[in-house]
Amino acid sequence: MPHGKPVKLDFAQTSIQQFIAQEIGRTSQQENQVVVGHRFDLALLKEFMLEVDKQISKGVEIDSIRFYHGLNVRSGGTTPEYDLIIVPTLKNGKDCEEVYQKIDEISPLILGESTPCPNVCQTGTKTINCISEST
Repeated sequence: MPHGKPVKLDFAQTSIQQFIAQEIGRTSQQENQVVVGHRFDLALLKEFMLEVDKQISKGVEIDSIRFYHGLNVRSGGTTPEYDLIIVPTLKNGKDCEEVYQKIDEISPLILGESTPCPNVCQTGTKTINCISEST
């Protein structure tokens, strides 16, 4: 079974709107309070993928990436905000790094401290603002 695939814009928009509607009904939040996305710097993701490729070249059988939901108090903040934790997953379905164990070191194979949307990012929740060109 594939672990994800490209989807059409209308599929993504509908999926996000259904999530927002569910969260509004479940939590009584206003639409502009529902966290629907997370932002990571592209350079950080490239570095992450270079480390994944490095591990694969050493024989580590990584075949996918898992995204965990988390809560995080950001520097200078006092309230926990939603976060995503990204970790490579092995072909056997286990995480490459065991993120459930308490580890005091920073690993290039674990990403977190994303920018949640709409709380911190500057894009809205109504549309996806990327333009794709067909060739």
